[in-house]
Amino acid sequence: MLMAALSVSLFTQVATPARAQDYPSRSITLVIPFAPGGATDSLGRLLAQKMSANMGQPIVVENKSGAGGSIGSNFVARAAPDGYTLLLGTSSTLGVNPWMFTLPYDVQKDFEPISVVASGEFVLAINPTAHPDIKTVQDFIDLGKQQRLTYGSAGHGSNGHLGGVLLAQRSNADLVHVPYKNQAQAQNDLQGGHVDFMIDSISNVVETARSGALRILATTARTRSTVLPEVPTMIEAGIDDYELIGWYMLMAPSGTPDAIVAKLNAELVKALNLPDVEERLRFFGFNPRSSTPAQAGEFLNDQLNGFKALVEMAGVKKE
Repeated sequence: MLMAALSVSLFTQVATPARAQDYPSRSITLVIPFAPGGATDSLGRLLAQKMSANMGQPIVVENKSGAGGSIGSNFVARAAPDGYTLLLGTSSTLGVNPWMFTLPYDVQKDFEPISVVASGEFVLAINPTAHPDIKTVQDFIDLGKQQRLTYGSAGHGSNGHLGGVLLAQRSNADLVHVPYKNQAQAQNDLQGGHVDFMIDSISNVVETARSGALRILATTARTRSTVLPEVPTMIEAGIDDYELIGWYMLMAPSGTPDAIVAKLNAELVKALNLPDVEERLRFFGFNPRSSTPAQAGEFLNDQLNGFKALVEMAGVKKE
């Protein structure tokens, strides 16, 4: 009996690396936990195309939207840990949702981080027609201390909501949150003059700002954006210790063999280093930023702690 058990154990140890060495032998599914057409979907499809070309197998993008990204995330968390079902997670699905909702999965226990993929600043944007005299963040704060200003977001606990809470706390301006069902509705009302400002991802706002329909007053990372290098950061504009970034991370189900995780990591890094990929990402407001799997795990832990503090500051109760 002991010899039989040892034989099974040795066979398992030998067989797993062999399967990893042959990986991938069929198509891979990349789950986007949002509907088609958004920033996450565009990023995922670009990476799937570039990684497929080098891996010799197609990477098929599958949109599984709903419940703030938790439906698609749960699908991957419960998938076989064989490298054939992956998740493109975001700061909202992986960083914010654990503090907002009672989830059917554990972000830290049920996923294997492969790499950070990209990050993106948020921006403070106003309607220049509704507020023609506001040219700087200081102008904006001065007005917010004289009268109540409203801001739209994609809903309670969204990055835009949390960014507004942080701005109110750091500036002492009177800022009131107006939640919408999605980002598009909020931005439409901003352009229509129904709310005073938004804090939204640079990728969602930059094209509208380039057309002149919105005015960007500041970005929210600690250093200036490569997309909008002429725009000051919140910190440069006088808002002390203001930092908010969105990010994307490639994840596999927990238990995926290390060799497969390492291969996916290497292929992702290759794709991100392609000049045309970098150029396209930066044009749409993304900063390519790869990492090792271990660094991705550390980054996730740090971001979870930061978002927990923001959610608590916002006073949002877990659903």
